[in-house]
Amino acid sequence: MPRYDYIRWFFIFCWTPTILIWLFYWRTLLGYKKVFLLCILGSIIFGWAWDYWATHSWLWHFSPDHTLGVKFLGLPVEEYIFFVSEGVLYTSLALAIRKASINKT
Repeated sequence: MPRYDYIRWFFIFCWTPTILIWLFYWRTLLGYKKVFLLCILGSIIFGWAWDYWATHSWLWHFSPDHTLGVKFLGLPVEEYIFFVSEGVLYTSLALAIRKASINKT
């Protein structure tokens, strides 16, 4: 199952913590839809620009043996899933930490 390696790893390391955060803070996080949208859009825009430049400058590459082999705008589709996943994870984490710190004071 090597074609699914990349997607499998970031589902484990991105979505597992995201699910745990949402289990505890879902009421709070639902109130920040606009924040999530802006963070995800920023993640996609800047992530795409960075990865596009890096892959076309030969700083790194994505092995076709470990990706689905489908590309969009020069990057594997898994990268876009990664951009969204990371955007959701880091936004959720920041808002959960903010909520927890407000509750302590």
